[in-house]
Amino acid sequence: MILVLIQIFSTLPKIQTKSNIKIKHNIIYNKIFNIIHNKNEEYLLVLDIPKINLIKKVYPFDNKLNNIDKNVEILSSSKIKENNFILAAHSGNNKNAYFNNLHLLKPTDIIYIHYKNYIYKYSVTDIYYINKTGYLKISKNLENKLILITCSRKYNDKQIIVVSNLIKKTIENVK
Repeated sequence: MILVLIQIFSTLPKIQTKSNIKIKHNIIYNKIFNIIHNKNEEYLLVLDIPKINLIKKVYPFDNKLNNIDKNVEILSSSKIKENNFILAAHSGNNKNAYFNNLHLLKPTDIIYIHYKNYIYKYSVTDIYYINKTGYLKISKNLENKLILITCSRKYNDKQIIVVSNLIKKTIENVK
């Protein structure tokens, strides 16, 4: 009986530690999310990829911060009215390598876009590589798609393309 109690109590700190880590992560995630939702700064949307812990503001087309060398860039071929967002960012070792972990995404992973008091929930459907030419051929009939583009970490001459489909659009609860 004493051995059983010792075993039970010896596992409690481990359980608490794992629980504390999860709670701390959620607190940090919520703080970052609240900072990004600062309405005093003019940005277009917020990209939220929980699997890779990325929350990033994306600036309007005409803003100098809408530039791949400074931020996540929304490409002019995006058709926002059709819920079609095309975003590009660097990967690598630089401080602006916001899509550095994009290769970790898998089909069915969830990505959120926060835009004009709505939350757009996208599910990853396809991940593929293309030659690094500086151009991406995109179908003109794209609707309800989120496309993420970055340089491949696996292949030096390729870019990784992550395609997601819109699965839900909801009104965002504004505090």
